[in-house]
Amino acid sequence: MSRLIGHHAPVKEKIIRTKPQVPCYNEEIAEAKRQRRNVERLWRRLGLATDFVMFKEKKNCATYVINIARKIFNADFIDSNSGDQGKLFRGTKELLAPDDCLSFPDYSNNQSLADDISVFFCSKICNIQTELDHCEVTMQDRAMVLDDPVDNVSQSYQNFGNFPVKMSFALCKGRLKRPVALTLCNYLASFLSR
Repeated sequence: MSRLIGHHAPVKEKIIRTKPQVPCYNEEIAEAKRQRRNVERLWRRLGLATDFVMFKEKKNCATYVINIARKIFNADFIDSNSGDQGKLFRGTKELLAPDDCLSFPDYSNNQSLADDISVFFCSKICNIQTELDHCEVTMQDRAMVLDDPVDNVSQSYQNFGNFPVKMSFALCKGRLKRPVALTLCNYLASFLSR
């Protein structure tokens, strides 16, 4: 039975991104968005001009409802916190900049987490190296890489018409400032020491 269900309705993975709940969101906004989606589906299915006009009306209505709710919430928030400046700034910071915390899989040991991350990056680097080893590079390509990078960038952008040489130099100059020799061992040592 489970094989039959798996054949006709297989389990699918779905990525759910966590978003902070907007404090001004209410049932009126949800209903306006529902109506907008229903009319949009109808318009996309049938493709009639009248459905498109109806969709635009519902879209404008939903935008209006959202903007009004946001204005009312912001006015109430400022009125209720205007007596205490510290509370007002803390509340504003919570609304505008929610805490971004890293979420790693459940690990009881930090060392095993660091080991798994290093194994992942080592395998990633090995895969990239293998792909590069199997690429066919001509002597002309190698000579182009070893030549002046500013000329290479300006030559590669000639396909797009007039490309300023100063801009190509700026692109290369920004890349040439980075340190060239960064080995995997140094990277992992600095990562694990954190």
